[in-house]
Amino acid sequence: MKKEVKKDEVSLWLLAAIPMLVSILLHTAGTDHRWVSAIVFVLNIGFVSYDYFKTKATKDQPLSVYLSGLILIPLYLYFRAIKNGRQYKFLVVWAALYMFDLAILQMAAG
Repeated sequence: MKKEVKKDEVSLWLLAAIPMLVSILLHTAGTDHRWVSAIVFVLNIGFVSYDYFKTKATKDQPLSVYLSGLILIPLYLYFRAIKNGRQYKFLVVWAALYMFDLAILQMAAG
């Protein structure tokens, strides 16, 4: 039984996973923290904008939801989870990757 990914979910998967995976990869490679932050920030803005402006599920969302995503990705993912019938899988994936990224940072600092 193959489960199909909905078109509206693809942009959320990109937002939840790609910036954090890039951050993990760059922190593992020992890249300067300022560059990692800048790259992840640009990726987050790009994926939030893509999701908000190109997805049918966000058509009736206020602009404040988009602006919240520019500041806090987990808040945006939470608002989208409410809109998607309380599917928190994107928020859980983001949080797990974030915790893994923090662990890598701690190991590098120690």
